[in-house]
Amino acid sequence: MHDAPSEPKARALLHRGIAKGELGEFEGAVADFGRVISMPDAPPTHKSDALYERGMIRAQSGDSCEAIADFDCIIAMSDISDQLKAHTLFNRGVVKGGMDDVKGAITDYDLVISMPDASPEDRAKALNNKGATLYKIGDIRTRESLTLARSEFEKLGNEAMVARITAFIKQHFKEENKKWWKWGRGN
Repeated sequence: MHDAPSEPKARALLHRGIAKGELGEFEGAVADFGRVISMPDAPPTHKSDALYERGMIRAQSGDSCEAIADFDCIIAMSDISDQLKAHTLFNRGVVKGGMDDVKGAITDYDLVISMPDASPEDRAKALNNKGATLYKIGDIRTRESLTLARSEFEKLGNEAMVARITAFIKQHFKEENKKWWKWGRGN
């Protein structure tokens, strides 16, 4: 691959890194992604994809700080797709939440939720994770976020997530559910 033009070489390294990652060869995958990222004339889409894939492997391997650094690089890029930006923000929020950076996680989820071009799936997942994160800290906005997430998943026809969120709300908000039921009946 030493003499190959940069675009085909970057693409080949990217795909090889993805294949290595799928086979559990994380060190080799990270190395291939690093080579793409360090290529001065690699197309920006290949660099951002390599950063994303490397960040995901680092997150899965418990290297949270390095994963966030990769995600930060992507978010700072001006020429990335809205879809990649939404995925990156969402996953950075997941990593921050795993590091107990609740404020950072919620901020990232809110950024996805407010993106006009985020997919409905990304928005629903961000609302769900925001609700779960708020629940961890006992925030009263938990139910609101989860209810909005359930509504988004209903629109998407994702019955499994609707059932999961409904069960969570019923289990964790029993007293509140009773109050709402009584209020609705005029008691």
